[in-house]
Amino acid sequence: MLPTVESPTHGRAAVLCVDDEVTLLDFFTRVLSPEFRVVLAHDGATALELLGGCGPFAVVVSDLSMPGMSGSTFLAEVRSRDPQTVRVMLSGCDHVGGATEVVATVSFQNDGTPPGRVLQNHSPPLS
Repeated sequence: MLPTVESPTHGRAAVLCVDDEVTLLDFFTRVLSPEFRVVLAHDGATALELLGGCGPFAVVVSDLSMPGMSGSTFLAEVRSRDPQTVRVMLSGCDHVGGATEVVATVSFQNDGTPPGRVLQNHSPPLS
């Protein structure tokens, strides 16, 4: 269940989507806009500016690999600014190492399970 955060416009919860791939941002808009106010950013720096100006956001979705600022760095900053915001990381990583770094850096889980162990319970990416 999403946190109860209403957007200042339209009374809908806001979702911030951050990705350097325009096709993915278009996809997020098509899928999410019927129910949510969708705000888009092409990089972490722009997204950080939007956090203050267009928020609050119920959910922030970010790509792992982006030019300038990594998704893990960006989501760590989101967490420090608003710990209640749901953070979602997307990645085309086909290895556990990149995803382990994200889980360790951003602290997604709270149960004390080591990041590598959490990832071992998931199936490998589809090819």
